[in-house]
Amino acid sequence: MKTTDVERAYAAGLIDGEGYITINKQKTSETNTTYGLRVSVGQSTKGIILLHWLKDKFNAKLSSGYTKRKPGEENRLTLYQCFWSGPTAYTFLKWIRPFLVFKSKQARLGMQFFRMKRSRKNYRHSKEEKQKACRMYWKMRRLNRFGIRWQKQEKNKK
Repeated sequence: MKTTDVERAYAAGLIDGEGYITINKQKTSETNTTYGLRVSVGQSTKGIILLHWLKDKFNAKLSSGYTKRKPGEENRLTLYQCFWSGPTAYTFLKWIRPFLVFKSKQARLGMQFFRMKRSRKNYRHSKEEKQKACRMYWKMRRLNRFGIRWQKQEKNKK
């Protein structure tokens, strides 16, 4: 898929400002847990054109709209989400990582996680590899927990 540096930089800005890079955790049985890479960005109905652009340019999937309304929020707009998972998330991060400002650590960790996960042909990992995936999951959670404000404060301390 052909994209320009300007398009990649714009997509990176969307992920930096409105997006989310994470490692998902899913319990598949009593004894087994799997982990997966996911990148997403959400917009209200007003931003649906932007999400279609991402879908077309960067091979994303677009979720159907949903609305979370609490009492007193009758005017809340429907939310749509564009997302990438697995190999498409890795490829997307490869394209935009040079342009990320605030979420470059999450992108680097996500890409490292994906490469580690795909290093085996049969996708069966040893106990040590599963423990490493779990540590990466928690590291990503810590990075995402604090957000941009915390990252700026940490840079100012140095």
